[in-house]
Amino acid sequence: MNQAEAQDVIDILGAATNSRTFDAKKLELWTSLLTPLDVSVATEAAVKGIRNWEFFPSWAQYYEMYQAVRGDRARAEGMIENEEVLRRGEKAPEWVYVWMWARQLREPPEERSFPQQRDWADEETLMNQDDFEALKKEWAEAGRPKLLPAFATKS
Repeated sequence: MNQAEAQDVIDILGAATNSRTFDAKKLELWTSLLTPLDVSVATEAAVKGIRNWEFFPSWAQYYEMYQAVRGDRARAEGMIENEEVLRRGEKAPEWVYVWMWARQLREPPEERSFPQQRDWADEETLMNQDDFEALKKEWAEAGRPKLLPAFATKS
């Protein structure tokens, strides 16, 4: 999308909501955030959003609508075959399900950090790759549960 098209999206949002005038910095920021996006998806997201938004949306509100429209289009075009799609539109890596099972459902729970968490985990509590592979095998033998933590309960 070019800057004029980004301005059109901003104008749609502003015209249909109770909004204050944009200052130059906010306009520049929104324009820079919008320009990498697909213009038709961005416009559709604005039109759908103004049906619900009384006030000019935050970027997070708008981008959530943009992602929803993009996901709807992808499903309609057959581009998404697996409905295990998370909020940001990507399937969770398998290790995330292993981690959830190990922390929430396994007895005893596994408290160590996984090798995939190396960049932000304490080295003293980091599981090695061999232990992870053994835990992953145990998860597979448990039926590969993929419940989200909010819905997981211990039996």
